[in-house]
Amino acid sequence: EIAMMSGSESAQGLGKDAGKIVGEAVTSVRTIASFTLEQRMAELFSKATDQYLEDNVKSGALKGVYQAYAQFSLFAAFSLLYWFGGSKVGDGTTDFEGMLIPIFCMFM
Repeated sequence: EIAMMSGSESAQGLGKDAGKIVGEAVTSVRTIASFTLEQRMAELFSKATDQYLEDNVKSGALKGVYQAYAQFSLFAAFSLLYWFGGSKVGDGTTDFEGMLIPIFCMFM
């Protein structure tokens, strides 16, 4: 999960292409305005971001599904352990401390 959340090189690639275009437009704003290049710069920026989205939307969605599955399985395991431990406490087979110690040992 940490590797997925830290970002990838392709995400930095967007920053290079689109950031270069934005930086060029901002630093030479008078030149762009005098030659009426605003529309061209907007189109270049749009192409750069659209290409990035086209390349990375599927992989980003897949990473999101994997992360959701990991979180779901963790919470499902916790809920199953607490349910089972609660049923054993309810039966009188064990006490509350006897239920929590094995659960904490498994997840620590």
